[in-house]
Amino acid sequence: QQRIIFRMIKENGLTAKQTAEILQLSPRTVETHIYKAVKRIEEEIAGYLGYSPKKKTVNRMILMAL
Repeated sequence: QQRIIFRMIKENGLTAKQTAEILQLSPRTVETHIYKAVKRIEEEIAGYLGYSPKKKTVNRMILMAL
């Protein structure tokens, strides 16, 4: 459901309220799903990059390689 909501908002340009009405959910539920989806994407990117751009923390493996 996170993926569907993420696509409806980010790719199709719908608002959280519009998405909630279509899926028959509360707007707060839609907002929670968007938050969790973005957080998951951030974690995946941080794992790929070896650091979190938001937190500016560097993975120890990268430091050991230097």
